Parts: sequence; structure tokens; C-alpha cells
Amino acid sequence: MKNVFIYTGNVRVFSAVLAEVKSLIGQALFVLVTGAAGLGKTTAAKFFAAHEAWIYCYTKSMWKNTPIWMLQDLCFELGVVNPIPKRRKQAFDGVVAALRVCGNPVLIDEADKLSLELLEVLRDLGELTGVSFILVGEKLLKPKMERNDRFWSRTIRSVEFGPITPPDILFFSREATDLNLEPEHAEMLHHASKGDFRKIIRDLS
Repeated sequence: MKNVFIYTGNVRVFSAVLAEVKSLIGQALFVLVTGAAGLGKTTAAKFFAAHEAWIYCYTKSMWKNTPIWMLQDLCFELGVVNPIPKRRKQAFDGVVAALRVCGNPVLIDEADKLSLELLEVLRDLGELTGVSFILVGEKLLKPKMERNDRFWSRTIRSVEFGPITPPDILFFSREATDLNLEPEHAEMLHHASKGDFRKIIRDLS
């Protein structure tokens, strides 16, 4: 199977949201991209982060309520590594300084794992730097943000990835495997996988 990236319906929506964020650089906003596991959110986030030279950071389970670990990971992604600060204030100041220089949005993947304390830290970083944060995660992320006015009032857009469609399956199969599936076969794959992109990739491998 070829390593290809295709513009599914979900990806086109993601791309349109990122274009909106680019037009609002400097406004310290939140954008939410949510959906069930297996729909291609992480692949899209990594692709666009690399394409735009934006920062991508994956939420670790060990971050929990420990901002220093999140800040140190952000330091690493931002190149504040000589050395990575060991104290919370030094790490926070290092991230602020680096974000002020680059000015680009930051994509935080698996953001549904973020505690309210960590979301407050991201809000502080945005306020001090004008940088927006694109939070990518599963469906629990949106209600978590909605329950807090400080977060929700800064959220300009919330989009949800849906199951991959039969036309997406046909296109992916053609581009990634050189197989020209019949529409009924794409429908069968769609039904069996319930639109889970990971399962479709597995079944076509």
C-alpha cells in the first residue's frame, strides 16, 4: 500500500477551518476538531502541521494535572532544548518566548485528555502570545470546553469528523492500492467498518 494522504470530506472541512485560523493569526483562539477514534483526525493534524510548519504536540496520559510535563513537551516541539527547562516557570517562559517568535498556531492532539488545569495553561499561553490552539480529540472534548465560559467564548469553530464515506473509500483505494473497487464493494467495506478509516486501511492492506 502506498503512503498517500487523501482529501476526504473530513479533511476538506479540516482544511477550511485551518484556512480560517490563518486569516485570524494573532487573536489567541481555540478551534475544536472532534470525532470518534479511527476517523483520520491525527493523520490530518500531522499532515497539516507539517505542511504549514505549525507546531504539533501529542497529549500524553502522564500529563494529567502536571503542567510542567506539558510545558516541557511544548518546549521540545518549539526547539527550546538547550537544555529543556526543569522548573515550571522557566518552561512556561520558554514556551511564551518561542511562541512570540514563531507566531504560528499549535495543534494539540488527543486534547480530550487535557485537564481543566492544562486547558487554563493553554489559555494563558494564548493570551500572552496571540497564538491560537487547535484542539484535536474525541467527542468528550467539546462538552468539556462548553462547560467553561473562559474556554468556550474563545472557541471560534468546532467541527466533527464523521465516518468515512463510500466515495472516500473508492478514492483511497484507487490512490493507495491502485485497486478500482466497484461501488458496491465500497458500500460493503463502509458497512463492515462502520466508516472507521483504520479498519478500511487494514482491510485493503
